[in-house]
Amino acid sequence: MYVEKISRARECFAKAFATGDVSYLDEVYDSNAEIFLEGGIILRGIEDISLKIKKFLDLIGPSNIDLSTVDFWEHGDVLYENGQYYLKKSENEKLYSHGCYVLIWKIQRDGTYKIYREIKMDLVV
Repeated sequence: MYVEKISRARECFAKAFATGDVSYLDEVYDSNAEIFLEGGIILRGIEDISLKIKKFLDLIGPSNIDLSTVDFWEHGDVLYENGQYYLKKSENEKLYSHGCYVLIWKIQRDGTYKIYREIKMDLVV
């Protein structure tokens, strides 16, 4: 099942947002990862991705992020996932941000999977 293949990375992603410690993202994103954002913005490489997420978390503070997978499929050593995310300052607070995503997970030499490509779009809250 796909959940076992990406569970460690998803846990690290949530910890990065909950603590503001972007070093957790090293377990999430491939060193050559790219994130495609609205407006033609592309974040390239783990350093750029970590820096932008750090700036965002410095602005809003530690937060709870929930990823809800809508569909998932495998093809060889690549995993594809699409879903929605929900970002809140805490469990009981109102929604801060909500959107959808498409992830391409790539197998690493150690057998783990990391995000190689991400497309993210915010939805109106």
